[in-house]
Amino acid sequence: MMKSFCSRLAVPFLGLLLVLCPSCTKTGRVPTGASGKPAVFEPSTVVGEIGSYVITRKDLQERLNYELRPDPDEESSPEPKSVDPKTLLMKMLGEKAMIIDAKEQNYLIDEKSREGLEEFKKEKLASLTMQTYLKDKAIVTDTEIDEKIKAEPGLDREVTKAKLKSEKTKKLVAELYNSLCEELNVQKVKDNFPKAVAIYQRLISSAGETYGLVWVRDKQVDELPQEEKDIALVTYKGGKVTLKDWLRFLCDISPPSRPTDLSTVEGFEKVLDIAMRKPIFAAGGEFRRVDKDGSLVRQIKEREEMYLFGRAIEEKVKGVKDPTDEEIVAYFNNNLQKLAKPDMLKIDQIWLVDRKTARKAKAEIDSGRSFDAAKQDYSLDKESEPVTVYRDSETEREFFPELWVGGVNEIVGPVGGVYHDRATWRIVKILEKQPRIAGYAKEIRENIRRQMCYEQRQSLLAEYREELLKKYPYRIYTKKMKDIKPVNVP
Repeated sequence: MMKSFCSRLAVPFLGLLLVLCPSCTKTGRVPTGASGKPAVFEPSTVVGEIGSYVITRKDLQERLNYELRPDPDEESSPEPKSVDPKTLLMKMLGEKAMIIDAKEQNYLIDEKSREGLEEFKKEKLASLTMQTYLKDKAIVTDTEIDEKIKAEPGLDREVTKAKLKSEKTKKLVAELYNSLCEELNVQKVKDNFPKAVAIYQRLISSAGETYGLVWVRDKQVDELPQEEKDIALVTYKGGKVTLKDWLRFLCDISPPSRPTDLSTVEGFEKVLDIAMRKPIFAAGGEFRRVDKDGSLVRQIKEREEMYLFGRAIEEKVKGVKDPTDEEIVAYFNNNLQKLAKPDMLKIDQIWLVDRKTARKAKAEIDSGRSFDAAKQDYSLDKESEPVTVYRDSETEREFFPELWVGGVNEIVGPVGGVYHDRATWRIVKILEKQPRIAGYAKEIRENIRRQMCYEQRQSLLAEYREELLKKYPYRIYTKKMKDIKPVNVP
C-alpha cells in the first residue's frame, strides 16, 4: 500500500514539471495589482505613482474593463455602471498605499501568514530548481524514439515520445535530489522518530474523541505546543524538516488515501521520505542561487503583498457590525427600486428564421415532439443556454406578458424576441417562474444583511484609502489618461 501511496504523490510532483511553460522563468511585466515597479515599462505610459509603485495606462485600462464587467452573481440586470478613470486611478493608488502601510504595520508577523508565504516560496523555488536542472537535459531525440519503436513495433510515436520524456525526467530529478542531499549534508534525526510517532498517535486518539473520525486535522497541528512542532526530523545546511512540516504534508492528503501504518516508525519514515523532497529541492535552489532568479523574486514579492493587502482589509473591516432587523427593514424601504425584484422567468428558447417556421416547429412540439429535438432542427442557435429574463428589461418589456401566461415546463409561442439586435420569432420553454417581490419578505433578509455589510466594508475601505493618500505622497499624470475608455467588455 505504501508503494502505491508514494507513486500517487510522486506523479503530480513530477507532472508539474512536464506541463510548465518554457516561458515561465522569463522576465515579463509585473501586474501592478500586487508588486512594485515592473521590470520593463515605458515611462510615457505611466499615469500614476506612489512609493515604489507605478500604474500604467494598460493597468488602468484593464482595471476599468474589470470594474465595468457584469457581476455573474447578480440575479437581475443591474443599471450600467459608470466608472470615471481618474476616480478609479485614485482607488488603485489608495490600494497601493494600503500595501505600503501594511508593511509599516508588520502585518505579516502572524504565524499563518508567515507559514503560507514560506510554503509558497518553497513550492516555487523547488519547481524552478528542477526546471533549471532539467533545461536542455530532458530532451528525447528522434533516434531514441525510433529505437524504442523498433524494439516494440506498433507503438504510437507521440505516446512513445511522451513516455520516454517522462522516464528521462524522472531519472534526472532523482539524480538532482541525490546530489542536493550530498551538497546540503542531509541527515535524518532518527532518534526523534519514536517521539514523533507517539505524538501522532496522541493526535489520532484525540481526533477520535473530539470528532469521532480518526485522522489528524490542521487545527490539531495549530494547537500543538511549539516545542513539539519544532521537533527536527531532518537537518540540512540552513534548515530542517520538522514534525509540523510532516503533519502539514499529511493533512494535505485526503484521509482515505493516507497510509494505515503511520503509527509505526517504518510507516512514519516512508511518508517523511516524500515530505522532505520539496524542502530539499527548495534549499538546494538557495544553495545553487536559483532563488536569485528575477521572475521568482517578483512572484514571491507579489504573493507577500497579496497577504499584506488582505491583512490590511481584514484589519479595517473589523468594525463592521451586523445590522439589526429594524435597520434591515429600514434599508429595504429606503432602497425599494434597487431591492424589490420584478417578475422573473428562466427560459430556454428556439430562435426561428421567420413566423412560418416558428409555427411549424410549435405544431410539431404540440404533436409530441420534444423541445430539444425541435431546437436541434430549427433553431438559429442550437447551443444556446437557458437565460433569465425580467419584466422590466429593455429587450423583454414588450414580449413579457405573452411569456408570463405560461406555467413552469409549459412551451409558449410563437412569440417575438430580439436575437442579435434584430427582431425575430421564437418558441419558449418556461423553466422557472418567480413573481415580483413587492414588499419586505423574510426570505430576502439575508441578502439585504449581506448587502448592508458589504456597503459598510466598502465605506470603511474608501475612508482608509483617502486617509492614506494624505499620508503617502503620490503623483497622477492626467494628460496621459486621455482617451482611456472601456474596451472589449464582455
